[in-house]
Amino acid sequence: MSNAGPSKLSFGLKPAKVALSGAAKPNIAPSALAFDDASDEDEDDGSAGLTLASESRRKAKESRPNFHGVAPPTRTEKKKQQEAEQLDASVFDYDGVYDTIKDAERRVKQAKQAEDETKKPKYVDGILESAEQRKRDRLRAEARIIQKQRQAEGDEFADKESFVTNAYKEQQEELAKAEEQQNKEETEQRKANKGMGSFYRDMLNETNAARDAAISASLAAPTSSIWSSTSQSQVNNAPEERESRERTDIDLANEARSKGLEVELNDDNQIVDKRSLLSTGLNIVSKRRKTTDDTKANSTEGESRESRRKRDQRRQEEYEAKMNRDAHKSKRSALIEEQMLELERKRAAEEEEALRKEKEKVDAKRNDTEAISQAKQRYLERKKQRLAAVGQGSSSS
Repeated sequence: MSNAGPSKLSFGLKPAKVALSGAAKPNIAPSALAFDDASDEDEDDGSAGLTLASESRRKAKESRPNFHGVAPPTRTEKKKQQEAEQLDASVFDYDGVYDTIKDAERRVKQAKQAEDETKKPKYVDGILESAEQRKRDRLRAEARIIQKQRQAEGDEFADKESFVTNAYKEQQEELAKAEEQQNKEETEQRKANKGMGSFYRDMLNETNAARDAAISASLAAPTSSIWSSTSQSQVNNAPEERESRERTDIDLANEARSKGLEVELNDDNQIVDKRSLLSTGLNIVSKRRKTTDDTKANSTEGESRESRRKRDQRRQEEYEAKMNRDAHKSKRSALIEEQMLELERKRAAEEEEALRKEKEKVDAKRNDTEAISQAKQRYLERKKQRLAAVGQGSSSS
């Protein structure tokens, strides 16, 4: 028998400490002692393990995709590149294509710069033209003011010699030419039918023309059919109508003769004078038929009436436009003239005010001089009296 004591019974309430301690403690190699042969062997084994680990890491790194550089082309990519190079040798000439693109962009930029250099200003011409127009209006207003002043003066300066400079003559000629040119441009603009008014007028005329054409087309077919049927019936019934008219005239003549009236018939068995029948109270009703001549006359008259109406309307619009333009021009001239007169009155008032102030200054200075002279005269009189009094006192002593 062994000397070991009795074994302890376990009911499974506590875990086995031996198993836990064995699983928790790792196998730690004992530290090698210095100058120990066993430690050298251990170091060789460790370096061999490190070499294998570094080799495996290197292979894994090589197999890992490279995100920092360009991956080498695959066989499919190389094949595609070769096919593309066979089709076009410069397909991969990126530098040449880039230079070509930049040259095109540079040419476009140069063309745009050249266009910008040759481009005329957009609004400056209109501003300068408006300034010239205002200048011409001002000169016309000044000339009108001068003319009114001369008319107001009448014959006051008729005996005086008048002088007209060449510059004034040239200025008047330029104004006349500018006004003539402006009238010509307005006439051309009116003939060109520019503006919204002419646009609406043309649109209305086109609408009316289309409507008239539709109405004429709708009325043309029935009229022609009526005319053809009427003409055919007239041709077919001409002998019958002639016979009925002859029979009617003969019957009327016989009836009138039976009543004691004298009725004459011609060779065609027609009543010569139908007024002889009216005395018996007979009423002869003649049915008027509309012929194609009446229809044509009515249509021609309607067309002429419409054309006259359009012509009168166009003339009325042109007259109203001319009147509005003349009224605007006269209103503008009158406004400029009124402004110039107001400036003239203001300048005259300022001159009068300046003269008045100057006169007041002169009067004030004159008053000061007179006051000084009077004071000086009084001083001299007092001095004289004093000297006289002193002389009398010395003589008495």
